[in-house]
Amino acid sequence: MKKILPLLALLTLTISSPAEVFTLWPWKRTEAGSGVRTELAALPGIAEKPLLREPVVVNGIRMELEVTRSTAGMTELLEFLSARLHPENLETRGNTLRVTFPADAGWLERWLLIDAGAGEPVTIFRLRSPEELPRATWPEQLPPFPPGATPLQTIQFPNRNGWYGAFTGANGSPEQLLRETSAKLTAAGWQAAAGEADYRVRGTGEIFLRERPRSLLWVVFDAAGNGSFFLRDRK
Repeated sequence: MKKILPLLALLTLTISSPAEVFTLWPWKRTEAGSGVRTELAALPGIAEKPLLREPVVVNGIRMELEVTRSTAGMTELLEFLSARLHPENLETRGNTLRVTFPADAGWLERWLLIDAGAGEPVTIFRLRSPEELPRATWPEQLPPFPPGATPLQTIQFPNRNGWYGAFTGANGSPEQLLRETSAKLTAAGWQAAAGEADYRVRGTGEIFLRERPRSLLWVVFDAAGNGSFFLRDRK
């Protein structure tokens, strides 16, 4: 389990952050904002080379995820962007800043900036996507989602043999959903890494491992009936 936790921490950023870019974005189509844009390279303190650049397939549309950092603080970055973009294209939530503005060929630039605290660089996730995505189709690589749920978004990470799926409308409490899902996965040959499905623990998420084929599965639910699965083949 000690080897799994650092991996999970890394996956949490590189998987859930692209999802947030699509589900929590401040875009509004207005005449005033239709022609306003900026460049990632123009941001103060931006690194010369990205930390990561890899293909992702979101709801069947192939895109590229770029992750970089800026040594400028979040306050400076917000001031810089606020001076160049319209307010409807910016949104702050806690330690994050979400940015959306028009790109070329009718696509949108979507950025997610995450503040790690004083003295730490700001991490920036960038995706260029269509304004509207096709309806999500649940990938066969992932376990079935719970009864009553509807797929919201799917992301494939081809370079890391990974699949992410988010859904909403699941019936039951997160603890109940985890117990039921854990039972089905155990019957299918998966092994829980932390025992979070135990009724005494009342967990809402768990990591599952499988030897054949070698795979890692991350499952999480919330009280609103939302949940997500992430599967990675560990080849």
